[in-house]
Amino acid sequence: MLINRNVDALHSTLLPHERPGFRRGLVWIGGSSPVRAAYVAPLPEHVPALMEDLVAYLETSTDPVLVKAALSHAQLETIHPWSDGNGRSGRALIQAVLGRSGIVRGGVLPISVVLGHRDSGYVRALNAYRYDPREGGNAVAARESFVRFFLGATRDAVTVASDLLDQVGAVAASWAERTKGVRAHSAQRRLLALLADRPVLTVTYARKHIRYVDRRGEERPYSRVAIGNALAELERRGIVRRVAVRDRGSVVFAAQEIVDLLLLSERRLGSDLLDTVAAPLRPAARRRTPPLPDHLRPQ
Repeated sequence: MLINRNVDALHSTLLPHERPGFRRGLVWIGGSSPVRAAYVAPLPEHVPALMEDLVAYLETSTDPVLVKAALSHAQLETIHPWSDGNGRSGRALIQAVLGRSGIVRGGVLPISVVLGHRDSGYVRALNAYRYDPREGGNAVAARESFVRFFLGATRDAVTVASDLLDQVGAVAASWAERTKGVRAHSAQRRLLALLADRPVLTVTYARKHIRYVDRRGEERPYSRVAIGNALAELERRGIVRRVAVRDRGSVVFAAQEIVDLLLLSERRLGSDLLDTVAAPLRPAARRRTPPLPDHLRPQ
């Protein structure tokens, strides 16, 4: 069962250097003081009860999962229970709700990427959610406004993620063609499966994630030499390339075809049109997305 300390543990995992527990002071968004702020969060003495209420909603609500994810995220950001890291924890809560429901298994739906790119719309929707009944605000309209925005972001995230899976599958099929004759249980073959999921890796990482079965039926890690030789052969076949050398001579290998697809997908998520031709909604300097390589630029 979810309880406050579990939610706080989530925050502590994301920000291990922060003091555990909810905030003890006033926080606000925008402006140099609460008087000039765009939003002032609830007083710290109200935070524990508000969080208990949020946890009760997560545990007992029969709302559809996506509605629950949207409202719990908006409520957490409204409570702003910690001095720092509320945004990261709120985005992680979305994935936790989706994961617990079983809608998303073994991955992360990139809703947060959409929300990050569409920050002006996100802020408007969040401000609408924070209605004030003294100013004529309506609770139902406030919730519906944010849920609509969130569902739109989710729809676009699902569209791009689904396209990405199909594209990765096509690349994996092309790898199979390029590696005909490679033994089914070889290090190369196992590396191909790993690279489709983790397109940037080192020999050390690969050794931790792929195994072979010895003559006694026991699983064992491949040697560094075996992994290195397999990566060198995949490099010769044009499937991976060496992109960097870390400290102590650790070489980083990348499956560039998959990396390019990830880059294109993030660019799509930054556009209302879900394409890579229209300018991203946020200036490039505000995102840490690298520019498109020349061979991926629209002609």
